[in-house]
Amino acid sequence: MEEAHSLLEIGIPFDVRQPDLTAYFVNRSMPGIERDFPLGSMLGNYTLLEAVAQMDTLHNMYPDFVSEKDSIGASIEGRIIWAFKVSDNPGVDEESRKFIYWPYSCPRAIEHDEFILFCSLAL
Repeated sequence: MEEAHSLLEIGIPFDVRQPDLTAYFVNRSMPGIERDFPLGSMLGNYTLLEAVAQMDTLHNMYPDFVSEKDSIGASIEGRIIWAFKVSDNPGVDEESRKFIYWPYSCPRAIEHDEFILFCSLAL
């Protein structure tokens, strides 16, 4: 509360709306809904590390339908770009039509990331 004391000393009025912002954000970090799959720690969404762990979980749960995650390159910042395949033959490179969904391309659009993981879990 050093800042509050400094403001009082120079006569600037203020209101404290959230006295403990850390507690406020921790307490609101979990949504009040239940799902058939685990929630992430970021308002129910997954952090990147949690999403990568979910890719491993998907493969471990459904090895006949979900490939192991595979590095398909690196971002401009040097971060690994992970991918996995959902198929009736995940270990075979088939000539059949492919659908590619690229969810982790925008860090500000987390719903894309969650969508692909949740759809994969629902299959």
